[in-house]
Amino acid sequence: MSILPDIVKHSLVEAGKYISAADGHYWYFPKAIKEAVLAEDPSTVGKAKQKHAEDLKPNIEIIGKKGLDAYIAALNASDNQKYQLCETETGIIWTYIVKMEHIDAKIKATIAVGSFSKNAQILGVSMTTLTNLPTQIADFTLSSIAAKIVGTFVTQRLAGATYPIALAVGEEVAAASLQAAGIIVSELVVTIASFVTGLIVFVIVGLVVYFIVSALKKSFGLTLNIYNWSTKEEWDVVDWYGDNADMQDVANKKDPFRRGNLPPVTDEIKLPDGTTVKSDDLVASYATYTVVNVNTWTEGVGAGFKVVSKTDSSRYFYFKYVVHWSAHNEIYLGWGPFWKTTEEFYKSHWAPKDTMSMSMDIPATQSIAITPVIALTPALGGESSHLYSYDIHIGAKADP
Repeated sequence: MSILPDIVKHSLVEAGKYISAADGHYWYFPKAIKEAVLAEDPSTVGKAKQKHAEDLKPNIEIIGKKGLDAYIAALNASDNQKYQLCETETGIIWTYIVKMEHIDAKIKATIAVGSFSKNAQILGVSMTTLTNLPTQIADFTLSSIAAKIVGTFVTQRLAGATYPIALAVGEEVAAASLQAAGIIVSELVVTIASFVTGLIVFVIVGLVVYFIVSALKKSFGLTLNIYNWSTKEEWDVVDWYGDNADMQDVANKKDPFRRGNLPPVTDEIKLPDGTTVKSDDLVASYATYTVVNVNTWTEGVGAGFKVVSKTDSSRYFYFKYVVHWSAHNEIYLGWGPFWKTTEEFYKSHWAPKDTMSMSMDIPATQSIAITPVIALTPALGGESSHLYSYDIHIGAKADP
């Protein structure tokens, strides 16, 4: 089954391919980006991500202004699937029903929210499967409701609403849309709210926060992205410590941390004729976290995280980044029994001044080979947007 609308497939360098569906959150990168990661070249990676954000900026702006009206109802010629599309000259954002099944008088639907930057050639897809949906809901109705939630969420956030408020308004829109379609099921509204937190956070929220922080001159933001390139090992982000840090776009501020899961991936792409080939558009599963400074007067923001192998819990590592108010930022990446908690790790030493990349190897075990981990930041200061980023790449290796 395809998870991409035809218009996105046609925009890709290799026309006609499609990507196998699996619940989760994934980025598809051109080969040059992986090569830059392996070379520990933060400048090249940073420029690609900046181009990606610039490509999608018109989409975010038009969705922020028009909400659902920013989308058009499109028809996928290859499978007659209707979906919601927001396209500009440089970017595409869509909501798409990947698959819908009738099971025991109920419907099971797999929904995808995606973004594609035409110049940067970076594709982001998040998918989830909803179960026990009422049989009267149609695939296009569900796709339309999903698009309304995305539109409402972006509009509310860009207007200054906090995440819980934007989410609440999105729930109201979902309920109204269902009622208009003759479907009154309160549990479905809760399910769709879960859909919002599960998908939009990953594909949309980082871009929205980028524009919010850019407009707040005294605020600093920090986005931390963890990518898993391994085809064999699964990883979980299990803990964090915040330093003057307000975790963005979480419903529960009292317990803002959400565990991130990074399943193993494949760079094999299934073609429509059923054959499988290696793709230059390499895939990584990912988790992302964005924080801003709570106290904005002469204080920056920092965060540290712990990542543990779900395949073998004896394998783990920590990473951290701090944005200073009036000095260059600092990073660190490490593993070992030196720290008992993430807070203890965060408050320990940092990398030498002006370090923009670090790498290390997690030792092999009887069942798992040595795993390289690379940390990169494109900037330690001077960002006009006031939003900094820190990328952690697990298991990225040169092609054999």
